[in-house]
Amino acid sequence: MQDDKREIIKPRNLSGFPDFLPRQALYRNRMIEIIRRVFESYGFQPLETPILEWAEIILGKYGEDSARQIYHFKDQGDRDVAMRFDHTVPLARVVAQYNDLPKPFKRYTVGPAFRGEKAQAGRYRQFTQMDCDIVGVKSTLADAEIAAIMVRTLQALSVERFILRINSREVLTAFCRDILRLTEIETAQSLRIVDKLDKIGLDAVAKELRCDIEQCQKEELWRRYEIEKGVNPHAEPPLELAQPTAHRLLELVATEGASNEEIIGKMTALVSESTAASAGMEELRKCISWLPYFGIKGDVIKVDPKVVRGLDYYTGIVYEAHLVGYENLGSVFGGGRYDKLIGKYLNRDVPAVGTSIGVDRLYDCLEIIGKTGSRESNTDVLIINFDEGLIPDYLRLSNMLRTAGINNEVYLEKKHFGEQVKYAMGKSIPLVLIYGEDEKAKGVVQVKILETKEQIEVVEGELIEKLLGLLG
Repeated sequence: MQDDKREIIKPRNLSGFPDFLPRQALYRNRMIEIIRRVFESYGFQPLETPILEWAEIILGKYGEDSARQIYHFKDQGDRDVAMRFDHTVPLARVVAQYNDLPKPFKRYTVGPAFRGEKAQAGRYRQFTQMDCDIVGVKSTLADAEIAAIMVRTLQALSVERFILRINSREVLTAFCRDILRLTEIETAQSLRIVDKLDKIGLDAVAKELRCDIEQCQKEELWRRYEIEKGVNPHAEPPLELAQPTAHRLLELVATEGASNEEIIGKMTALVSESTAASAGMEELRKCISWLPYFGIKGDVIKVDPKVVRGLDYYTGIVYEAHLVGYENLGSVFGGGRYDKLIGKYLNRDVPAVGTSIGVDRLYDCLEIIGKTGSRESNTDVLIINFDEGLIPDYLRLSNMLRTAGINNEVYLEKKHFGEQVKYAMGKSIPLVLIYGEDEKAKGVVQVKILETKEQIEVVEGELIEKLLGLLG
């Protein structure tokens, strides 16, 4: 007899590419359905785009740091392709490609995106995002509607304590350009560094903005490597702001106040030398003024000049939502205005604003605070299998329940009653149906409520009504 010496493959995941077992997948699906209903209640329509795009569609839209995270390769047909990094750039491609879309174009989408970054809590390399965007509207009413949707979505998900932080990237950009006299590249680099403020703190951000000699050399070596290897032929030179310049930028982004009105007043004074920045502050003020008319209370909105959003395509108002007490997990909802992105595929700019909810990160946050539940199944009823001769009856009962909208399953093998009940409990199935020869003769069904261990005898003709009542 020949020994079986098969090589055993170790089952394991790639880092940052998670599995979601039934309990997780069930709640995630409920989350997605709740979010979908909120988006549709504001008139948004679904759109689906492919995971793979031509590389030229994806590359060069996000900024230098993000460029390193894009999955970019040649496919079997020697085509230069890249995996979807988010849903916003594919939307921009769709709007440019299909000229007859109605404007405003209000769409939502759900699906995976891919980023080759270091995996950590709440941050994966494959992750699910749900986006909603308004294309073709310049009015701040559109920005306010997106902010309102972010609040309403979190409320619909029963998130009790959160803050929607709001700012204007236009203000920061104009401040850097008009007042600090930074170049376009220096401005983009400065804002990417400022975007790290919540993660690394004020001192570390100040050091990166000034870029000490050691850091400068490190950055220069990295960029030279990128250029030589063809990873990023447009790699930017290292940033090195003068200390007074860095100080003025940090003074703006560190602005605080007792109210949104006070913060806006202080920021407006700091940027008053720039006409564009002052106009951006007025847009921010107007956007916030619309929110009470959407039914949004001011205590969940905070003007925060530290909010930048790390992607270079943002041009105006930007937002981030954080769970209070769990800010270290990062934002669960974010977005903003991007009036220049679609123009990269056309010969004209098209105004657009939108937001994206990180389904995976929000799920992780809700699981930490005990909001995701413990059900392992969406099955409501298990029909016990006592006798092979009664299988036609079990299937008849099963079809009757399913027609009435009650999810159920028949245990597929005849096993000990206790083992079948254990299976139901392991899947958090709340009700068990017991139907043997005695029940068949009497025209009844026994219903066992597993949580209370109570058992009820129900006439078969009244079974549906009774089950629906028990299931709520």
